[in-house]
This record gives sequence, structure tokens and C-alpha cells, in this order.
Amino acid sequence: MTTGMQRTCALYVATVLVTLAVLEGIFYGLLWCIPKQWYYKPPTREAFLQYLRSDIDWEVGWRPPPHELSTAGYRLSPAGEGLATPCISLYGDSFTFGSEVAPEVVWGNVLTARLGCRVDNYGVPGYGTDQAYMYFRRQHQQAVDQAPVVILSHLSENIVRNITQDYSLLYQSVLALKPRFITDNGQLRLIEMPRVGPQDYDAYIRDMAQFLRVDYLLPSKSALSKRRIFFPHIFTVPYLFTYKRLYASLLFYAFDVPPWFAELYDPSHPSQALQVTRDILINFVSDAQRYGKHPLIFVIPTARDLVYFRRTGHWIYANLLTMLQRQGSVQAMNLGPQLLAKVQDDDLCDYFCTTRTTRSGHYTMQGHRVLAEVVQEVVEKLGVLSVIR
Repeated sequence: MTTGMQRTCALYVATVLVTLAVLEGIFYGLLWCIPKQWYYKPPTREAFLQYLRSDIDWEVGWRPPPHELSTAGYRLSPAGEGLATPCISLYGDSFTFGSEVAPEVVWGNVLTARLGCRVDNYGVPGYGTDQAYMYFRRQHQQAVDQAPVVILSHLSENIVRNITQDYSLLYQSVLALKPRFITDNGQLRLIEMPRVGPQDYDAYIRDMAQFLRVDYLLPSKSALSKRRIFFPHIFTVPYLFTYKRLYASLLFYAFDVPPWFAELYDPSHPSQALQVTRDILINFVSDAQRYGKHPLIFVIPTARDLVYFRRTGHWIYANLLTMLQRQGSVQAMNLGPQLLAKVQDDDLCDYFCTTRTTRSGHYTMQGHRVLAEVVQEVVEKLGVLSVIR
């Protein structure tokens, strides 16, 4: 090879390396523009240890801050003060608890005022249907919940929480371990919350699968899993956009695409999320009846569920309702149609979005009022008030 050819090759190699370095810098910079909730970032050692020092409930995962709760564990309710005996108890997630609104406007508190009897709100932000069911069971095993009517609310998005053992694999959280259920030969089987200690940090970072043994959302394992980010960023940053939650959210603005977790309501989905959720709800009903309670199941839509129904006329969780209706003793109500009837042609985000730009978040103060009205109408139609009174 001549000296001229060597120089030309060296120039080509240097040009390629500089180009790759520039592109790597560009994609690394782009990463800083992408919200951290869209990709998986392992906890630091200090964050891991701080989680272990926090107030962990090793049975159900976590509980709301004590200052927001009564001594019995339900959310403080101004309308219920002075009412000695509860008539209804509520279990669910943040849409039941009433995140992002004041206690006096939460639908459970509004329902208390409308019915004239105490409605105890045992909702916990971040819970899946699995944790809400487990907390219901604990409150009754300990004879804490004395309400004759018990309502378990399943938010449509809860189905994805039901197939993970770590809440942080879904949302912007450092670490939040939880139990889950699986369906094993037609039987619901509890997988207890993973136990970790300070000595487990290195092993957890190296291979979390040895702790999360039945987690469908391990990073980069499925379309519904957050993506891991690593060098070179020129490849992994574009890979982020294969995360269904990210690309479905972007497509939602222009096309009639369902919410990102909608595929989990397909009975053929490999996660068996639909079957697990169905069996949790069926077990809730049978347990409540065994405790001498009148159980109700409410399926609550997110804002995007309501938008999608307006566009297509389809509820993404229709399969779950069909499965539950086949169980003669199960009263499961889709609250979506009544909510839409209440707001008619109004802007949905006036009621059901605390984050307008993405049509997401929790119900607003107006939404809680409408939800309380719908629940009152449902329990009156079902004759539940006769049980209460």
C-alpha cells in the first residue's frame, strides 16, 4: 500500500470515528430530553438502601402517609366525621383514593354526603387490582372493615400492574416492590412480595430476574417493558421508541390507537393478564360473600379510554366484563357509559384529565363529583341501599 493510500484510509477511518463520536454525542444529548419515565434506569446504591429504610409494608407493598388516614386505615373524610358506622367501603388505587384533589372533593367523601352514611375509602395510590384485593382481605381478616357493602374498583390500567412485582418498572419510581398473583392450573396463586436486603444490591442490579421471578415487565423483555439505556447511545436511544407505551402515546394524538396496555385484555396474550385479573375479581366476590358482605365491582376508565370510546365505540376492557358476566354471582359494572352520559359533549379533560397536554392523569374535582353521582345511581338501581339501611 502506497503512502497516499495509507493517508486516504487513515482519513476515512478518522472521518468515520469523528462522525460516530458526533452522532453518539447527539443521541446522548437527546437522551436528556426524554423523560426518565420512558426508560429503565437502575436504582443507585443509596436509593436502594433508602427504599429499604422506608416504611415498607411487606405484605401489600406500601400504604399512604399516616397523616392522610384514620386510625382504621381509610382516607380522612370530612363528610364522615361524626358518623359512627360505615355503610360502604371502597378499595382500589389512586382513582379511588383521590390523588391530586383535596379530601373534601374525593368521590368517596362526596358519596358520603349524598347518601348520609359513612363511606370508608381504603384506596391506595399505585395499587394494582392484586394489592387492592389483598388489602381488602387483610382488613376483613382483622375485622377492621365493618361496612356491609364493599366496592372494589378496577381502573383499566391496573391490568398492567397485575403482571409485575416492581412498580418502578412501570412508572417513575426508584424501587417499589409488590406481590402479584398468577393463574396456576385454573387456581389463583399468590407470589409474595420479593424480599431484599442491603446485601442484595449488587445481585439485584446484575440480575433482577432472580428476585422478580414471575415478572412480565423485566426491562427490554417485551413490547410493554421499559428499555435499558447503555453505550453506545446511537443504538439504544432509537431503541427506546420500540417501547409500546412511548410510541402508542405519540400515535394517540393523530390516530385511533387504543391505550398502550390494551393488548393485555386479549385472552390469548402470553402474560395471562386478563385471566389473572378476572380471577382476582372473582375471588374478591367470593371472599366478600364469605365475610357476609355485599360485593360490587366497578370498572373505571382512564381519560384515554373515554377518548378512545368516543372515537371508536369500543371499550378496551370489554373482554373482562364479558368474562365476569358469565359468573352469575358477580356484579361488575362498567362506569364508562354513565360517566360519558353525564358530561355529554363537554371537554373530557374538564372532568377526567389533570394533565391536559397528554390527556392523562387523574379525575378532576368535577370528575369526582360526576363519579359520585354515577355510583349513587348505580347502588340505588341495584338496591344496595336497602342492604345499607
